[in-house]
Amino acid sequence: MSTIGAHQVPGPDPLGCTPLPPEPAKGYDVEQRAQRIDGERLPLARAAGEELFTGFDDRFERGLRLILRGIGASLPASS
Repeated sequence: MSTIGAHQVPGPDPLGCTPLPPEPAKGYDVEQRAQRIDGERLPLARAAGEELFTGFDDRFERGLRLILRGIGASLPASS
């Protein structure tokens, strides 16, 4: 259960995007972030903005399902 708790309760946000989900910090804009990053030198970092800073609820649900599936797979088969 501590794994689920760690998944649910985030620690300090190293990216400065606080308050944490469901809303990024006021004034934080994914498009502006992309403009600040050199897409030729750092294409993956630039592309990651949309994935990292949108769809928090969907990502949380997907992550929780993965954790629960892993727990289920480690349990002994019931007789």
